[in-house]
Amino acid sequence: MRSQASASALGWSFPPRHGLKINVDAAVGPSFSVIAVVTRDWRGNVVFVGSRKVNTIIPLQAKAQAVRWALSLVSDLRCDFVFVEIDSQVLAKLISNSTAPPPWRIKFLCSNLRSFLSSYSNVAIRWVPRICNEAAHILAKWSLFCNFYGSFDVSFSPDCFSSALFRESS
Repeated sequence: MRSQASASALGWSFPPRHGLKINVDAAVGPSFSVIAVVTRDWRGNVVFVGSRKVNTIIPLQAKAQAVRWALSLVSDLRCDFVFVEIDSQVLAKLISNSTAPPPWRIKFLCSNLRSFLSSYSNVAIRWVPRICNEAAHILAKWSLFCNFYGSFDVSFSPDCFSSALFRESS
């Protein structure tokens, strides 16, 4: 599968049967950024949720690092399809188009992401509007604001994130 730009304007959508969807985003602070991943199965059940601190204040670079983290999870996931969704149309195009030269700060990272995607036929990067990526966006912002990073047990997650998950799954 290759990158594709499709999403429901109404919000998050379920992946195909026996597939997974990993939504990623980044929140940029004054001296570092936080990236977040939200992984759900084809039923909408949360498989993994986490955030990490990254040493960049460049939004495109932070989002590219979020995609790299999501792709690093793929080899441990047992499913037919994996869709990694980001709300940066620019980054989605840079990763999927090997002829487009990425900015020098993320050139090596884009090369690695492209190489990874070429070796996995069941993984795709997709651009989605922010409304379809709300849970990852909220988790990244909350983690940056609260200086809290790591994996999350959904039953003990912040209310703002739990509410976004609920809205997306309904």
